[in-house]
Amino acid sequence: MTKEPLVYDGWLKVVRRRVDGRTYDILLSPSAVAAWVTNGRGDILLVRQFRPAVLQETWEIPAGVLDKPGYGPKSVLREELIEEAGLNISEDQMEEMVSYVPQIGYNDSRLTIYRVRLEESPELPPLQDEDVLEARWFTLTEVENLIARGTVIDEKTLLAYYRHTGLASR
Repeated sequence: MTKEPLVYDGWLKVVRRRVDGRTYDILLSPSAVAAWVTNGRGDILLVRQFRPAVLQETWEIPAGVLDKPGYGPKSVLREELIEEAGLNISEDQMEEMVSYVPQIGYNDSRLTIYRVRLEESPELPPLQDEDVLEARWFTLTEVENLIARGTVIDEKTLLAYYRHTGLASR
């Protein structure tokens, strides 16, 4: 753990960090992985979830936190794709797209987004996940419309979209 004073100790932890005479509250949360999955038609996989922090349902790319001992990033992502969309993807199909630190002002976790390109266009089975309400394939135009309407608001999905379309270069 950390030697910094603990301010809050739940699933997320907040510590007080002193740097150069100033005090900062730092959020300690697990790093995470996500996937920009495209099928043989070029459609993009999104999942619909209720997000209590913003009190709304959002469409976003599948993701999960690295909180399982013994599981590497690709293993966690493989498991999340099975749970959230019923897709059994091999780790060899995952190519790193971008890795970054979200909320860098107060959080040190890292999010890595992988690109997964499927040759086929599989049907998505009924879900058994308690957090995901629906998984669905969207055309790129439909994703752009969801972004314009404010239904896609999370940074991982927006960044993956911009990277995919070439609007955000390496």
